[in-house]
Amino acid sequence: MMHADEISSTWKPRSRPDRRTLTSMIATAGVVLLLMAAAVMVVYNERFYRETKLQQAEVQARILASTVSAALQFDDRKAARDYVRAEAGDAEVEAAAVYDRQGTLFAEYARAGAPPPSVLAATEPLFDGDSLTVTAPVTQGDQRIGTVYMRTLVAPIFRRVAQYMVIGFLVAMGTLILVVLGLAQS
Repeated sequence: MMHADEISSTWKPRSRPDRRTLTSMIATAGVVLLLMAAAVMVVYNERFYRETKLQQAEVQARILASTVSAALQFDDRKAARDYVRAEAGDAEVEAAAVYDRQGTLFAEYARAGAPPPSVLAATEPLFDGDSLTVTAPVTQGDQRIGTVYMRTLVAPIFRRVAQYMVIGFLVAMGTLILVVLGLAQS
């Protein structure tokens, strides 16, 4: 067993890091924290973007569904076609369609090369690559008389991530300038 005299003679205090080393360590920790914050921001913004796009598309489909209900109820294909073709005013709408009670195509609008399905199958929202597909019921009172289908464009993920990277790069450059200024003062 060692005595206090022996312990104190073998124990040597660590030397403190110099100011430049300490500043470098703080800068490295700051960069790591910034990268972690950027990753969290990208995930949050991506989730928010998808939720917002889904809400916008669902609202647009419900508006179209309420607009075409009388045309569908009275079998007025021309009026339904006019309402659906009005979606051409929104550059993000690739395709829109109205289906009758049996799921058969009643009226449609589609940009070149993007027709809606001839028979409606799925009714759940679907993100598929660069597009989002939603449906909305067409009702008359409490009775479902048809369905509206809408497919909208979604900005490609690489474009959104590139935007996040530009912002991250600018923040990193600002941080780097502050670190260099801090090192220059020491």
